[in-house]
Amino acid sequence: MDDCQYATPLSRVLASPARFLHSSFVAPPELCGAYSQQSDWSTFLHDCGIATLPRVNSGRLDKPFRTVVESWRMSDSLRLLDVLRQYWSGISAQLSSSDRAKLLEYFRGLNIKCVNGYIAQMRSTYLLSTALAPFVDTAMPLLPIPMPVSSEWDFLRDFGVSTTVDAAFFLKRLSSLSERPPRDVEASDVEDLYEEIARLFREIPEIIRNAFKSKALFFIEKEGNAGTQKEWKGWDDVYWDGPSILTVRSQLKSLYPSLHRFFSDNLAVPSAPATIVADELQHFVRNQGDAPLDETQLRRLVSILQYAADPAKLHDVRDRKCEDWSVQVRDIAYLPVRRPNGEVVLSHCDGGFYVPDLTGAFESIFQSQLPFLSLPRALPANLPVLVDFLGLGPKRIDHRITSTILINNSDGVSKQHVFPPPLLELRTNATVEQIG
Repeated sequence: MDDCQYATPLSRVLASPARFLHSSFVAPPELCGAYSQQSDWSTFLHDCGIATLPRVNSGRLDKPFRTVVESWRMSDSLRLLDVLRQYWSGISAQLSSSDRAKLLEYFRGLNIKCVNGYIAQMRSTYLLSTALAPFVDTAMPLLPIPMPVSSEWDFLRDFGVSTTVDAAFFLKRLSSLSERPPRDVEASDVEDLYEEIARLFREIPEIIRNAFKSKALFFIEKEGNAGTQKEWKGWDDVYWDGPSILTVRSQLKSLYPSLHRFFSDNLAVPSAPATIVADELQHFVRNQGDAPLDETQLRRLVSILQYAADPAKLHDVRDRKCEDWSVQVRDIAYLPVRRPNGEVVLSHCDGGFYVPDLTGAFESIFQSQLPFLSLPRALPANLPVLVDFLGLGPKRIDHRITSTILINNSDGVSKQHVFPPPLLELRTNATVEQIG
């Protein structure tokens, strides 16, 4: 039945199959003018279960009102919002906390037509207030309420509508921006929003943290071979800080150096761990497959191994100050080995290859017969450390020489190097180097 306290009678809102008491039964003629008796009669009707508000069952709108909502949200969104303005406080007051939460989630996710033609979920919309006016742009989904100065519209905050400039407002702006194609986004605009969210972080810290962990809100812009590359990345795709070899995730520090407190402290974005070496090697191996390495790929792999060969880092692993990255790559082929035919392929640590001597003398003699670990001469200072760490000592070519034969003749001296059985079970003839 209709209730006179509402400007818009419920009977004008709900369509069939909603049924209403006849007006003569709601206000019997014999009670006219007798206010107390009329009030008692209305109370009696309420007690009998006659509703003056849209019904909600287990957190769901009943069919008559749900039909209206689904129709008006697109065809007459202002009328829908005005009806909610009148009836929401009464609807909300009669619900349990769990039912209210379910109904709020329904309205927050309700797509509604906005003034600028956008169709957006209620939680993504804005109410054009005096406070919000300086931040309005054409891409903002504004609700079609011409003069929302009355506090009667404050209920829209329950639906996630932004009505004031606060942390939630800037977080919503960032979320909306992340839904645009990255090519249409300017890094400076994103950084401005980061700074505002950081400034107001204490207002809703957990909501902000959860948003960054559940959505791709990290904007990454970098220069590549194909020009400027832009993309939105999620929590598992970024580190605050990391080494130059980092490719599996993006580093934020180099992009937003002034936001250390926000990203590293407030959001607790981690920096790359010691096991980043394993992550990079696994990523490289997955992308490389079984194909031979070209020079660019070899340089990339060598850069990872050079980083791993840092004596200080290996010392920390041995002292258990950090996790041993080599354990994670124990079962994959990640070492570059150059075959006698010149191809560079990936090998396991226990593969059939030799480690070159530091001078390269023995390698130059036998490289046409045996496979060698393919590392540039830029690495010799740390090569023994990495070789020992990976347990490759027995593969060192200079440790596999069993004898040196000097042959003296009238013209000069020749040196001959003799191998034990090679690691690959190959039989090779000794090579003679003529010394003039």
